[in-house]
Amino acid sequence: MLCALLLPTNTPAAELFKSLNDYLSGKLNWSFCVGICTDGAAAMTGRLSGFTTWVKEVTSECESTHCVTHREMLASQKMSPELSNLLQDVIKIINHIKVHALNSCLFAWLCEEKDSEHMHLLLHTEVRWFSEGRSLARVFELQEPLQKFLLEKQSPLGAHFSGTEWVAKLAYLCDIFNLLNELNLSFQRRTTTVFKSAGKVAAFKAKVELWGQQVNTGIFDMFQTLAEILKETEPGPSFSQLVHGHLSQLSKEFQHHVPTTKDPQTGKEWICD
Repeated sequence: MLCALLLPTNTPAAELFKSLNDYLSGKLNWSFCVGICTDGAAAMTGRLSGFTTWVKEVTSECESTHCVTHREMLASQKMSPELSNLLQDVIKIINHIKVHALNSCLFAWLCEEKDSEHMHLLLHTEVRWFSEGRSLARVFELQEPLQKFLLEKQSPLGAHFSGTEWVAKLAYLCDIFNLLNELNLSFQRRTTTVFKSAGKVAAFKAKVELWGQQVNTGIFDMFQTLAEILKETEPGPSFSQLVHGHLSQLSKEFQHHVPTTKDPQTGKEWICD
């Protein structure tokens, strides 16, 4: 029997367990519970009074795991100061237009005059995991009207779009976060199991290592948006080092949050077959 529970993480663990036990009394035998997947909140995973600790007192065979989609998001958060500053600049550009209704309307009219497919920017929020990649992609798509609008407003942010290296870094972030979003979405399909998710993470980790090796040889074809830009300009060694450094850091973060030693497929190959 498989049961999925959505629980508020600000509720005390003892109260949480008691209310669930009362609700599920006669419907679910806790001794059959073999696994709990949480988002890592202290109220859920605390060793002394966490929800998982209370459940394990009833069934000692129960295993607690951290949600794979949340771990994937945590692994993608860290980046070098150079790329982090670029992301902050993009957020400033978005806020400069979205926060003011007049700016937002004027920018929409400018996009309409240029026959742009989209006329509005997308806000970036830490809570919405996919917003980072989508916000970056929309800024890259509308970089021409953005530059014109910001320069007319005499904003120093408009000068960023004149720098080929800055635009190349933006293109790289668009590509890598798009790939991370695709991985995240693949965890959420109806037929997905923990074994399939683990296999997809292992494949992505192998891809990141391969991409790092290719970047060292000057190959950027795996990043489509960036590859289109680099057809017109040759990337400098500092840019290649920046991308390689981020891929190396991404690989380490994935290994930290999703270690190979805790692969759920280990010893259970017969289930995957």
